[in-house]
Amino acid sequence: EPILTDSDPQKISFNRAILWQRVTRTDVPKGWYCFSKKSPRLEGYAELFSEDEYWKRWSESARRYRRKWLQEYSHAYSIEHVSLEEFATVYLKSPAAKIVKSALLDIIKRKIASPQRGHVELFCARNIQSGEIVAGMATVTSPICRGSHYITGFVQPDRAPESAMVGLMDYWFSRSQTNSIRFLSFGGFWTKRDPKNWKGFSQFKAKFGLFYIQYPPTLVHFMRGRLF
Repeated sequence: EPILTDSDPQKISFNRAILWQRVTRTDVPKGWYCFSKKSPRLEGYAELFSEDEYWKRWSESARRYRRKWLQEYSHAYSIEHVSLEEFATVYLKSPAAKIVKSALLDIIKRKIASPQRGHVELFCARNIQSGEIVAGMATVTSPICRGSHYITGFVQPDRAPESAMVGLMDYWFSRSQTNSIRFLSFGGFWTKRDPKNWKGFSQFKAKFGLFYIQYPPTLVHFMRGRLF
């Protein structure tokens, strides 16, 4: 529960509403109010184990595309870490950017500008012959928490093999396992209150053997403070 006395309402704070997004608590303590019983967020996670054959928990179609990528395309495409400039140039031309514009790219830029910039990884599938980037992913990893979070991804559907995004996911899983990362966070998943164009990629992410966390409804506490 947030410690409300950390902010002195008579000196620095205005009248305000404080929002508490609970993670594990399901009760409503005195002074807090719940105005909606709906969960504000659904998130998906994959768990990795040492030397685990993680792909065996994937859906049948994801396993099939993984085999296709490794057997038919891994010799023609390389997975490389790239600069922000190169990543952004291709990302902004992709269908993903048409949906969310530059919002997720702005998140990447802020993380790279922060002290944790070394934990942000941008990796892409590149056509070895033409040098063209056909798909990419951005993640941020916490070695201390042993977790890695998926920020965004893109694919150029007219240039990339249909298994390219699964190839990038497999690279993320494999690299994380090698680096002793235990949890992979796939971020938010589509719910009935979200835009319909989020639904397709949520269905794609669900293919990778995930478990889900549905957060309890947000609580509100009203604090009195200065008027001016």
